[in-house]
Amino acid sequence: MPTSGGNLDAEVGAVLASLRRSGAVLVNVGHGRDPLSAARAAAFVAAWQDVGQVGLVVSWPAVAASWLRPARRLVSGAPDAWVVADSPEGWAGLSPRLASTPGWRADRTFVFPGLPEAPRRFETESRGHP
Repeated sequence: MPTSGGNLDAEVGAVLASLRRSGAVLVNVGHGRDPLSAARAAAFVAAWQDVGQVGLVVSWPAVAASWLRPARRLVSGAPDAWVVADSPEGWAGLSPRLASTPGWRADRTFVFPGLPEAPRRFETESRGHP
């Protein structure tokens, strides 16, 4: 977890580098509502606006009955990629919902440090494959 602006800058730089390599231009950003996740998302949005386009910025709580609305909003607008800044607990709740949302792709989802990569296992299961 970053404790200073220098660490946050390095984290944002790493996400930016990955996105540039992917060829993404239009990116939707999602984040948990905790202060660290919100700061990561805000720093990314500020930096990406110099490189590409930010579509939607969507936030969600760490605990919810269903993450259906934020998952649908995050996927909407046909972005080239998604960037996620969240706590492991919040991501654990949202990621399976994303996997069942049409249009979302694990291989086009970029996460900040501390989160597991996008849940390709869930993506495969949601499409009816073993």
